[in-house]
Amino acid sequence: MKNYDRVYSRRGLYWRNDPNSLCREVVEILSQEDPRRKKVIDLGSGEGRDLMHFSRNGFSATGVEISLPGINKSLEWAKGEEVEIDLVQSDLNDFKLESEYGVIYSSGSLTFIRPENRGDAFADYKSHTSPGGLNAFNVFVVKPFMGTVPDWGDNEYFYREGELASYYFDWKIIKSESETFSCNSGGLRHTHAMETLMARKM
Repeated sequence: MKNYDRVYSRRGLYWRNDPNSLCREVVEILSQEDPRRKKVIDLGSGEGRDLMHFSRNGFSATGVEISLPGINKSLEWAKGEEVEIDLVQSDLNDFKLESEYGVIYSSGSLTFIRPENRGDAFADYKSHTSPGGLNAFNVFVVKPFMGTVPDWGDNEYFYREGELASYYFDWKIIKSESETFSCNSGGLRHTHAMETLMARKM
């Protein structure tokens, strides 16, 4: 199991301080839309880099994160920039939404949801998305010829290619794509395969 409490307790950021490209896309799409849709929850918000970008751009931003050091680092960052974010400490396998959001978002963290919990989790996300709202996720997918990356935890579970989109057969798919990219997380150069989905509730 990857110890995010340990890495998030170190000085500086484990991840970059710039937002993920999917986060930037969501902000751009909603910048000209109904302001009521600018309420976002980031599932697995880490140190807060995407939360910060959402908040800077006028979103009411809430993060869900299991690591208390990650939560504390996010709040410290927000205080330094004088922006508002809310944080909830929870394991994504146990977390249930209690209100509607214009955007339900996650970058790289839904792989911590055990496969047997995924159906209920995505049903929960869909039912708590406001009409016209977006779900925007990227997940790591299995590619047997690539092997398992060196920093993969025993509490992380690959998706199969196409699995993410299968949960959204009844929504308008705005984006669905796969890619491979190199990464240095954990201090070791390796390659990931990732699937990205953005879908709108009609």
